[in-house]
Formats: sequence, structure tokens, C-alpha cells
Amino acid sequence: MLVNVKAKTISFKIVYYGAAMSGKTTNVRYIADRAQSIKNVTGEMISLATRGERTLFFDTVQLNFGEIGGYKTQFNVYTTPGQMSYITKRRLVLQGADAIVFVMDSQTTRQRDNLQSWYSLERQLFELKRDRRDIPLIAQLNKRDMPYVASVEQLMKSIRADVPHIEAAAETGAGVFPTLKWAVDQLVDMAQTRLTSSVSQPLEATPNH
Repeated sequence: MLVNVKAKTISFKIVYYGAAMSGKTTNVRYIADRAQSIKNVTGEMISLATRGERTLFFDTVQLNFGEIGGYKTQFNVYTTPGQMSYITKRRLVLQGADAIVFVMDSQTTRQRDNLQSWYSLERQLFELKRDRRDIPLIAQLNKRDMPYVASVEQLMKSIRADVPHIEAAAETGAGVFPTLKWAVDQLVDMAQTRLTSSVSQPLEATPNH
């Protein structure tokens, strides 16, 4: 979270993390396409992708959801490249994340990919000296509309983590905004707590990332 006292702005970074083709970009594209139709919300998507439609570096969209205690808010939503060969780029995008959405492909054939991506996330957070328990993190169980999907219980048991989850089908938009809302709500609560504590301790215009 970056608080700029002079400009009266608060910026947040939400990172969508997951295996290649799990639906991260589909989430962000859906959010960006519909942001303009939501009152007082603006958004624009920037994408750098390979010819095969996979994300090469990142996709990002900026969202503005009004104010918190007189501070204008900006939510910067990023995706990480899913391919294992881009591990360094994933870590760069993950750095400074205020909240994480771990996107899982529900198809039974993708469970190994999900698990590898989860282990990669844990390892990179460790290398960044971040404690996962201190970061709002939700698992989005995507592609629930596909045939041959693992059960919710199987998916959550596979990553062995006690985190909240939401079922989704990002291609149709199901679960996309509930997932985003969960992350935004967590960050708003954090910001309100920080603003409240600033009564006795001034806010610093210094990012934690």
C-alpha cells in the first residue's frame, strides 16, 4: 500500500497468480471491459502477450473506486506470466503485492500445474521476505463450467492451505467480480485501520514495495 499524504491518494497492488492458461488474463480482461460501465469506476487494460495469446510479461488494469477517509484510491491489478520459464518476471510482478488472487484451473488434467504454481508462489514470497499469512490471499477455482473438473474439496486439499476460495468461470464472468471484491474489501479494511492509527502516528508517503 502506497499512501501519498500530499496528493491524498492511496494505491494498492493486487496480483493474479497461477499456472499458464489458468484464466488470469481472462479475469483481468473481463474486469477491464466492464469497468467503464460501473459508476465512478475507470479502468484500462495494458497487455503484453505472445503470439499464442499467453501472457509474456504481465497484464494490468487500474481501477478507481472512490475515496477512503478523504484519500482517492487506485487499485492496480496485475497478472503474472504462468510459464515456469518466466519465474524471474513473475517475482518482479509479485514484488510489493498487497493482495493475491491464486487462480486454479479446475480441470482434473491441470492439478499438477496448479500445485507447481502454488509451490512457486510460496517460494517466491519466501525469497521476497514476505509472510503469506500477512497478505490477503484468496484461491479462485476457475473453469468450473468445464467438463471433468476436480471437486472443490480436492482442489483446496491439494495446496494444503487454509485460505478462502471462490468458484468461477472467468470466460462467462462468473465469480470474477466477487473475487475482486473480496480482495478490495480486505485492502479497504487495511487502509481504514492505517488511517485511523494515523491520528496518533502520521502517515508516511512511503510504499511497502
